[in-house]
Amino acid sequence: MFFVILSAIIFFVLISLIAILIPFITKQQVSLAKIVKHAILSVLSCTVLLILFIFLINEYLDYRMESFQLKNQLLVMQKIKLPMQ
Repeated sequence: MFFVILSAIIFFVLISLIAILIPFITKQQVSLAKIVKHAILSVLSCTVLLILFIFLINEYLDYRMESFQLKNQLLVMQKIKLPMQ
């Protein structure tokens, strides 16, 4: 899941960069409506990017918590087995 979210973030970064740079790449006279349209598209892409970044942080923290819990369980199991030997 971590890599899916990371690839989605990369995808939306590329989309927002393209949306911002299209008027500059074409070097044509661009109307105000097109500039506004690209700005809105950029804002929407950045919003989706922010949401995906929050999900990415959440997944990472879940992974760390599971890892921590597994380490604690392993330590408990080792402490239980030691007196029995």
